[in-house]
Amino acid sequence: KIVFMQYQSNYNINKDLIWLLLSEIASNNGIQLIIKDSTRHGTHYSSNHFLENYGNVQNVEFVGNEANSPALIEWAECVIAFGSSIGIEALCQNQQLINSYYLISNRTHFEKFKAALNAGSKSEVMSHIKKLMSNSEYNVKSNGKEKLFKEFIYGGKDKHDVLESYYNKITNEYLTY
Repeated sequence: KIVFMQYQSNYNINKDLIWLLLSEIASNNGIQLIIKDSTRHGTHYSSNHFLENYGNVQNVEFVGNEANSPALIEWAECVIAFGSSIGIEALCQNQQLINSYYLISNRTHFEKFKAALNAGSKSEVMSHIKKLMSNSEYNVKSNGKEKLFKEFIYGGKDKHDVLESYYNKITNEYLTY
């Protein structure tokens, strides 16, 4: 079960490479593929050719904003995303994240911290999928994920309860009664 999280079309993506990748994944009947459209309004950019070929195939489903992204991530065995913070949600849920960075010209912190199964080509994505399907122990090293969390969730500090730290800061500074 794979969820492919689409990205906004105006963010330096290569649409042709996306549809080549999705065609290869969809051609594997052993994979249930859900293609989740971007949550931003007006960013639907599906390929008509892809829809014609796979729109009625049982192992491929297209979903939009009616589908809750965190729930889809929870359902999935693997999430494919690139250049999007939705990848952090996948990592927070301890899901396997394939960061298919070759589909976008921008670079992200997923590559910098090696926080995901980074893929620089379609063959690397397919290799990760094959390994994930055959080996439940195949995953990214957690230290990259922990470094990413430290930087972006914990503000450069060690793991802590973020809400509690904000509560304490606010109550200590502003509640003097």
